Amino acid sequence: MISHHPHEDMLIEYANGSLPAAESLLVASHASMCGECQHRIADVEEIGAALLDSIEEAPIDEKSLRSVLDRIDGLSAESAAGGVGEDGRAELDEETLSLVPPPLRPLLTDSLSSLQWRRIGRGLRRAALGSYGAGNVSLIEIRCGGSVPAHTHTGDEYTLVLRGAFHDETGEYATGDVAYADPDIDHRPRASSDGPCLCLTIEGGPIRLTGPVGRLLNRIVKG
Repeated sequence: MISHHPHEDMLIEYANGSLPAAESLLVASHASMCGECQHRIADVEEIGAALLDSIEEAPIDEKSLRSVLDRIDGLSAESAAGGVGEDGRAELDEETLSLVPPPLRPLLTDSLSSLQWRRIGRGLRRAALGSYGAGNVSLIEIRCGGSVPAHTHTGDEYTLVLRGAFHDETGEYATGDVAYADPDIDHRPRASSDGPCLCLTIEGGPIRLTGPVGRLLNRIVKG
């Protein structure tokens, strides 16, 4: 059962199209797993449509319309250029299709097992999926019972659990749950002992390690 959802403001901004790209990806991925949020988004869209119907129509400027259409064409060409399948998307295996929500799949260049995973600690690995607006999008996998080093953030972080579960100082999060951490939160996510935990993360800035070892590593990295 999904217990943690995106903030109400995020759902409203997603429904009206004003939410930044990276956060929109997270909300769309969560909503594809959560019937409750699907209904909440639909309700907001219905209210927005009703408000639009009550507004008197204005003529569309031809130049502005052409500009919007050109941007749409450009985005479509960019999406198609990154895929390997006939439709411009990566050909994904059954495991990947079962774990990765449909809104996230166009960002994958390959199946989960073939992504460019980078080990960032014992039992911890990360696959970067790119930067979208101000958000860095990644997949993080924590081994069964493993943990992420204690850290804080230099920007907001959103995490969507795709498989398994983890807990930290803010609560317990299972598949489909969304966790939020701001720069004031110092936490150490730890995966459940039942199995590995796979998450989608949206980071608004680099993390900063805490604790004696973390502070030493920060000093080394900064040189």
